[in-house]
Amino acid sequence: MTKKGKLGCCDTPCINGYKIEALISVDERGQMVLPKEIREKACIQAGDKLAIISWKRKGKPAVSH
Repeated sequence: MTKKGKLGCCDTPCINGYKIEALISVDERGQMVLPKEIREKACIQAGDKLAIISWKRKGKPAVSH
């Protein structure tokens, strides 16, 4: 967690007011696995396509890693 991060309700990490639902690892081939709970919550099924979206706040990226 970064200095900006803080604990929210139920000790779930929050960054800039956003709740972290899951941490996902990327393997050596660049593949990721979305946890079942996340897929069900978002109604994601096999064959669906996902978009990766970034945004800027005050001219700077709003998301950091």
